[in-house]
Amino acid sequence: MAPAVLLREGRRWRVVDADRPGEGPSEAVRFAADVPEPSALRRLVGASPTVLAGDPVVVSALGAAGVARPLAGPTEFARARDVAPRRTTAEWRALVLPEARAALERALASPEETVTALAREEDRVERARGRDDGAWESFVGPPTGPLADYAAVWSEYRIALERHHADLVRRLEGAARSLAPNLSRVVGSRVAGRLVAAAGGLAPLSRMPSSRLQILGSRRRPGGGRGPRFGLLYRAEGVDTLPPDRQGAYARSLAAMAVIAARADATTRADVAAGLVRRRERRLLQLERRGR
Repeated sequence: MAPAVLLREGRRWRVVDADRPGEGPSEAVRFAADVPEPSALRRLVGASPTVLAGDPVVVSALGAAGVARPLAGPTEFARARDVAPRRTTAEWRALVLPEARAALERALASPEETVTALAREEDRVERARGRDDGAWESFVGPPTGPLADYAAVWSEYRIALERHHADLVRRLEGAARSLAPNLSRVVGSRVAGRLVAAAGGLAPLSRMPSSRLQILGSRRRPGGGRGPRFGLLYRAEGVDTLPPDRQGAYARSLAAMAVIAARADATTRADVAAGLVRRRERRLLQLERRGR
């Protein structure tokens, strides 16, 4: 007599008995990664006292529910799969697609994805503002007439665009401070958000060497010569206060501190920003004195 096996079939946990094919007791879950309530697991096991666990996830769930069962061997598992109810392609599609949509919605609502989306949108709007500023400087029109009326409408549009950009910056800085508080204090919230977006997440950013973080977001030069000294760090705290010939040295030091901050944010969540900010200020003071 073959033992019954508790299998996971998408969003349903089912007891399958090879000696008694057909619909055995089952329990539905909301998502395939979910585990039924302990009471439901005890009910499933009680329906067939010799039931075995179909995989390690089932073993763990049954142990947590206080009804531990051993893992089914390859023979028992294969026999149970052979007699389990077959699903058509349409049934699997109806099962998988809603769960995939829900998983995508959860991923898009994550803090990292929020920062990434806001950073990319803020960058796009900033570039649009730059193009509009250049066009405004080259626009020439008379004080009256259709062109003057257009200039007034254009001015209203520019005000709305600037307001929209300022709101995006505010949202980005708030999301970046929440996701990466140490990094935000070291390089600035706006730069921290853009670094996370350029790296593809906080975890990839924390694994980068400082030399890679230093040039993250840089544009490749069309000609030969030396490469860029920094990318997004050009906007970081303190860079604009130094002469151009000392900005590269400061960027190297700042990138090393930024990596430490990102690793703390991605792992321990310990507050290390105060010490890093003091080191940043000392390095900035050294470079300022060097030019005197």
